[in-house]
Amino acid sequence: MMAGAAQFSSKSPVEALAFIDAYRWWLTCDCSFHQTADGGAGVDRHFVRSVGAVYAVNRTIPAKHDLDPENPYQKGKNRGQPRKVRDPSDPHAAALAAAVASFDIRQGETLGDRAKRLARLIDENAAAGKINASPISAMTKLLWFAKPDGWTMFDQYAALAVMAEHASSTAFMKNFYTVLDRRGFTRLVDNVRGALRHPFHPLLAERVIDKFLFIHGVRYSRAGKATADQDSAFESSRMEMALLNGFVNALPSDLRQQAIDQSFAIAETVSLSALLDPKVAA
Repeated sequence: MMAGAAQFSSKSPVEALAFIDAYRWWLTCDCSFHQTADGGAGVDRHFVRSVGAVYAVNRTIPAKHDLDPENPYQKGKNRGQPRKVRDPSDPHAAALAAAVASFDIRQGETLGDRAKRLARLIDENAAAGKINASPISAMTKLLWFAKPDGWTMFDQYAALAVMAEHASSTAFMKNFYTVLDRRGFTRLVDNVRGALRHPFHPLLAERVIDKFLFIHGVRYSRAGKATADQDSAFESSRMEMALLNGFVNALPSDLRQQAIDQSFAIAETVSLSALLDPKVAA
């Protein structure tokens, strides 16, 4: 084993694991997405699809297809019928991009109030037929890249960590952010940011909290499952640790030690457990 090699395990402080995973994603894609988004100016349908592919939310942004009578099927049961071809304008993705770009960040607004405005924007676009009714997680992710300060992503596992349940509705999303607000999300973001040292980007603070919630949500979803599922969960956990350790160990030696030290500095100075539902924290 190389000198100073990372040896994170499932028993490591979750805050430390969250930092390492946040940093891994930052170097892999999040920094690029954030720079490309350019405060919303760079958010277009191509950007939406790129983020959707990496974050596995494209399924909630349906592509529009038209019939092409000049290009019929040549074989099979559909022979002679016009093929479905994808609309290159990708109107659902374009509408989502326009909604994100138009969303303004208001000084002094609470996390819960911002979520209410976002929910209203999603519902209005869905009612107008511009987007389908379920790109809620996608919208929160796109918004983070465009306007990340004091924001975090909403998805199944973050919701499980905070609420011990999950639903894909704007009403549930609003409640999720309201509860985070009540449990001190903004203060804890500031605490994590205060613990970050050069060369780590200040925006990692929000992502550390997202990853903290994600890890707890995944673990909660696996708890109490049948033995076969537990075996599968153990193997998944083992490989997750292998990915984290492999990432850290691939860093140049000086940066590797800085990342390890930073992860434990956060774990030692900031506790994020107040964000968790009591059933998850138990």
